[in-house]
Amino acid sequence: MCAAPGGKTTQLADYFPDSLIIANEVNRTRTPQLFENLDRMGYDNIAVVSCDGRFFQTFQTFLMQFSSMLPVVE
Repeated sequence: MCAAPGGKTTQLADYFPDSLIIANEVNRTRTPQLFENLDRMGYDNIAVVSCDGRFFQTFQTFLMQFSSMLPVVE
């Protein structure tokens, strides 16, 4: 639930170039750095959201749309 500055996110995008990567950064003050890095590196398969992690637990139907998830706890 902490995508910035984008290291893990861009590695996933490189490894799965035909996939849509949804990167969640809870701290909105960190999202500009994430956007800057994604733009600089030219990624177009990454969507950035800023949600409390508990949001995803309440939407089981939403979660079922994903083939895999990488939870990161820091």
